[in-house]
Amino acid sequence: MKKLLIIILVSFYALGVLKADPNEKYLKEYIGIALNKNLALQSSKEMVNVYDAKLSEATANFFPMLNLSGRFTRAGGGRTFVFPLGTMMNPLYEALNMPTRFTDEEVPFIRTQEQDTKLELVQPIINLGIYNNYKAQDDQFESSKYDYKTKELNTVYSVREAYYNYAKALQVVNIRRQSLKLGEESKNIADKLYAVDKAPKTDVLRAEVNLANMQQELQVAVNNATLAGNVFNNILNRELDTPINMDSVSIEEINKPDTKDALDFKMKLDDALNVAVMDRPEIKQMDYGMKSVDHFKDAASSEYYPSLSLVADYGIQGINYVVDKGAAYWMVSGMLSWNLFSGLGTHAKVQEAKAQYSSMERSYESLKALVRLDVKNNYINLKNNLDRLDVAGKAVNSANENYILNMKRYAEGLNPFINLLDAELSMNLAKENYVMVYYDILTARASLEKSIGMNNY
Repeated sequence: MKKLLIIILVSFYALGVLKADPNEKYLKEYIGIALNKNLALQSSKEMVNVYDAKLSEATANFFPMLNLSGRFTRAGGGRTFVFPLGTMMNPLYEALNMPTRFTDEEVPFIRTQEQDTKLELVQPIINLGIYNNYKAQDDQFESSKYDYKTKELNTVYSVREAYYNYAKALQVVNIRRQSLKLGEESKNIADKLYAVDKAPKTDVLRAEVNLANMQQELQVAVNNATLAGNVFNNILNRELDTPINMDSVSIEEINKPDTKDALDFKMKLDDALNVAVMDRPEIKQMDYGMKSVDHFKDAASSEYYPSLSLVADYGIQGINYVVDKGAAYWMVSGMLSWNLFSGLGTHAKVQEAKAQYSSMERSYESLKALVRLDVKNNYINLKNNLDRLDVAGKAVNSANENYILNMKRYAEGLNPFINLLDAELSMNLAKENYVMVYYDILTARASLEKSIGMNNY
């Protein structure tokens, strides 16, 4: 019941993602591209196939094994025995006054020529080693799947982080372009006031310097956006100059109540911690890894116990290759095998597996503690950034009003030009800061999703 409730909470949270970021539709497409093209992810997927093949190999040990073997032998020497045919038969013939005589025959133990060709079927009946090895390989296969999911989760986060960084850089470019227009407008006002002797020449010079600085800052922003785009395309394993789809989000849209509400993470911290412990793929990966080691220990321990197999043979044997009733034979056997002593090798294998399990057990508890810490840190970081957004929004509103006021007062000759430049700079910085906080929130939320184990794709 608790697990079902947490799943519902995760699904409910995902509904607000699109409201928080209208570019989510593009992001999902790009995440799909990254999951198909990312080289590290492809390598991890191949490892899943490797462990799948190992599991199939372990499963095959349950089935009978059929072998065809043939042996043809030429031999000489070795021990012989004497068959006393003459010693037994000659006295009888002499008593009957018969002329026939026999000689004792010397027969070698080893045939000088022999062949044995057979089909042999071996079916394990009781073998704990086969069973425990199968269980160990099955757990390793499951562990490899969660290793892939871990890399998949990291890839999703990397795409989101890079996309948000690129979007942030583009927003800064747009803000600085708007700032450049305002700078040009300020210069025009200064030129007009200077032309009618209502402003000193220094105002015009300051306006020109301010405009040059804005042009330089715009070029820096454009360069940063290019670099951020290169990083994003590199993650998707495509050409660095490939266009990136993105819809611009205005400050007014960000400042809407429903958008700000959608940015918040509705899940409580305790629920987020529970989801992380259940869904974080690293934890499941290590959990199955521990189970695998435990089964390998049982497989090693199974050497202490006997195994039973059924063996069935059918073939032909004799001096020459002849297929007839006289040459054909069959045998069915029950084979019991019990390794009574192996120089303490079995004991060493068991102790090695126990030590490995004990080490993984401690690492498992440490991993869970680190996951909880990761969730808490990301949860607090997101909440802090959400609080920053409120402050940044108020700063934008205040800076806008201050700029409008200073623009009017300067145009009326009531304020010095330096006040207008300061107001303009404060407004531009407030807008940039607001946009950065917005994308910091999206990045922090993506980081929180990753720490919880939410793929959100």
